[in-house]
Amino acid sequence: MRWDEWRFSATRAWQDRVVRWMTLVTVVFDFAIAGLFLWKILPLSAGSGILTYHYNIYLGIDDVRAWQWMLVPVGTMLGCLVLNTLLAFGVYRQDRIAARALTVLTIFISVLWAVTLSYLVTINR
Repeated sequence: MRWDEWRFSATRAWQDRVVRWMTLVTVVFDFAIAGLFLWKILPLSAGSGILTYHYNIYLGIDDVRAWQWMLVPVGTMLGCLVLNTLLAFGVYRQDRIAARALTVLTIFISVLWAVTLSYLVTINR
């Protein structure tokens, strides 16, 4: 797909109220969750220099990493947001239902990442 075709498809997608509002809600939600996560975890992990990355109820803490690893889940979440949004806007002209499904999928992925980030904050307290 060429740039002009994608831009035309994205313009048509942005004119669809459902796609536009789902995209806006997801973007605001993702940036709010990322900001809240970094606001909560940065003082905890940067002060000690480590981040507890995984907790297992049988073994306890089983994955400890350097504090810079806190940027990986946030970057992955925002990367999925960008990729799914670009894909949904690009495919809108050919298949409107698939574009709407991709925007709904982006919302579900964002909620799952929010739960994951909340658990990371909980185990690092």
